[in-house]
Amino acid sequence: MKHIVDEIAAMLMAVEDGNENALRAYVELKRIEKVVEESLKQVFPEALTEASKYSEKTFSFNGAEITKKANPGRWDYKSCPRVEDVAAQLKEAQEQAKAAYNQSQKGALLLDGDQCVIEPAHYMHGSDSISVKITSL
Repeated sequence: MKHIVDEIAAMLMAVEDGNENALRAYVELKRIEKVVEESLKQVFPEALTEASKYSEKTFSFNGAEITKKANPGRWDYKSCPRVEDVAAQLKEAQEQAKAAYNQSQKGALLLDGDQCVIEPAHYMHGSDSISVKITSL
């Protein structure tokens, strides 16, 4: 494990020093990330079984603090017409607020059916990113 960490650290230093192409390093790190994610999914069931052998909720193991926890359940509202109706109303109100924002950018107001002004939503620009799809390991 230390070997992998050392190689990653060396790659990062090479990027910082200008001796390694940052995009190439980023793609390699994404490749490592994919392998790690797939490996974690594969080993998780056995790791969960192993952790269940410890009676404590939180314990130390292999230089890490392990905490066993149950994920919360989820609610399903599909059988609740009232909740579905309110969700649809919220979605419609959000669409109207977006439309009001777009109109405000043109210096205009958006009115509802009763001729009341619809308050525009506030738009927050996202940060730039790049997407990497690993096609071969």
